[in-house]
Amino acid sequence: MKYINNNDYVLGLDCSKYQKDINWTKVKSDDIQFAFIKITEGNSYSEDEVYNVKNRIITAQANNIKIGYYHFARPGDIIDPKQDANKEIENVKKHLAFLPSFNFPLTLDIEEYAKNCVLKGKELNINIFVNTFLDAFNEVTILYTGKYFFDPNSNHTFGMNPLWLAAYIKEPILPKGWNEWKIWQFTDKGKINGIVGNVDLNWMKKDFFELY
Repeated sequence: MKYINNNDYVLGLDCSKYQKDINWTKVKSDDIQFAFIKITEGNSYSEDEVYNVKNRIITAQANNIKIGYYHFARPGDIIDPKQDANKEIENVKKHLAFLPSFNFPLTLDIEEYAKNCVLKGKELNINIFVNTFLDAFNEVTILYTGKYFFDPNSNHTFGMNPLWLAAYIKEPILPKGWNEWKIWQFTDKGKINGIVGNVDLNWMKKDFFELY
């Protein structure tokens, strides 16, 4: 299915274990210019438990698709959110050590709590968790989130970080603290040649794309 790139945005996707066999040559033929690939989740899980992540990345890059990595956060320790974050950071770094170099900054996907988290909201200090993650990598980090999660759970001080916005509506609404998005995940039901079933699709602002 064709989604037309324009002068302001370029089209890309994000993928995980739910997209089984990806034919990146066909994906590229549908004008996909970038792909964010899930590498880890929480403090122990990695996509390598399900499929060969490194091979997926290398094949995408061979088809001239720019690559970014994302970590799916599972904050859940209300007593020590900093220690909680550090466990997840260790998981990310362990896998970055053997994966190929990538184009875009690392993404922290923070959209829900750990399944065993009883107290939520301000009781679990999301700001401490996020700041610990950002400090660990000491560089630009993209934050993936949605207004539905970030507004009630943070104090809105991350506007300097590039925002990857999840919003499946015609006119996206920004979380507090940001005045623009750099990437907008506009659907989780995209159809692209080379992928069986649904896939998340994203617009990226062209000036951000060209930085990398």
